[in-house]
Amino acid sequence: MTATHTLRDDRSVGVLNKGFDRKNCRWKEADGRAAFQGDQDTASLFVTIFWPFAGGYHVFALDHQNYGRF
Repeated sequence: MTATHTLRDDRSVGVLNKGFDRKNCRWKEADGRAAFQGDQDTASLFVTIFWPFAGGYHVFALDHQNYGRF
C-alpha cells in the first residue's frame, strides 16, 4: 500500500491511497482530503477518505536524518 500527499491550492492536503487487491488481481485507489486542525506548522489533520467517515491523522515524530529514504 502507498499513500501520496500533495498540498492543494486551498492549503488542504490531497491524500491518495493505493493498494493491490490480490483476490481480484487489480489495483484500487482511494482519493481523500485532509485539513489542518489548527496551525499549518503542526502535523495534526482531519482526514476524510470516504464521506462521512473521517478521522485524525497526527505526526508524533519525524526521523529527519532518514526521512524520504527507502
